[in-house]
Amino acid sequence: MGSINPGISVIARRGVLTTFIVIAAAVIFATLVQTQQQTPQPRPVWNVELAANAHASSNITIQNLCKKSHNFTVVAQQTPYLSLLGGASVSVRGNSSYNLPVKFSTEGISAGQYDGSVIVKCENCRKEKGCEQDREIIPLHLVVLAAGTKENRPAQPHVPGAPLPPDNKSPAGPIAGGPTGPVSQPTPTPAPTPTDTISGEFCKEKVYKNYRADQFERVDSSDSKRLKVRSETGSGGGIVVYYHCVDATSKTHSTTFTVKKSDGTKDIIQVDCTP
Repeated sequence: MGSINPGISVIARRGVLTTFIVIAAAVIFATLVQTQQQTPQPRPVWNVELAANAHASSNITIQNLCKKSHNFTVVAQQTPYLSLLGGASVSVRGNSSYNLPVKFSTEGISAGQYDGSVIVKCENCRKEKGCEQDREIIPLHLVVLAAGTKENRPAQPHVPGAPLPPDNKSPAGPIAGGPTGPVSQPTPTPAPTPTDTISGEFCKEKVYKNYRADQFERVDSSDSKRLKVRSETGSGGGIVVYYHCVDATSKTHSTTFTVKKSDGTKDIIQVDCTP
């Protein structure tokens, strides 16, 4: 009997050790899976080439690969030339997609190359069991052509094609741009023709025009970083429109502002700003 107890004790200790190793491996695996789900999936660069002072429309397709509906948020970083027209947050039903409209504008932007990114994040995908979508980063590269430069490729933005295949470190994330390639090939619309051209000076506010109160609706600047506009009621009851060139670099440039009138028409004023 004394020779049997040590053997049982050894077997028991081996069983405890084996159980501990299995549990530890399970914990490590779960931690790796959680880390992988939080890793953003990289995408091909979204290359856009546009002429100066041009506009073009496109869209970002957000695809929900999970079974339940989930909320997605789209954030553009360092892309002042890109506007999200449909709102930054959207709910997408399970196994379906949503096209988020966007607009490119190169008004007031100097010729050159600009880099930014768009982040598509699923806010609550991880709450669904088996859903591995998290977030995805789309690099964005814009080339603004100098006046008279011949375009080497169509000057129309398009959404990148299929996502890069996931590796052992990164799971697939939400698809922005659709699973099979570009979702739109719009023709860029030219900038509207100004109805008036005026001159401006840096750091000096000027009066543009006095509108009748029943004629004026609002005034908007196409580039608020370079041109400030405002309106106020004048002494005679009319609406006075002011404009003010601002530019930290003090470089000569042209930009526009728009006066929308109550009859639906617009005055588009080009301002040539000089030091």
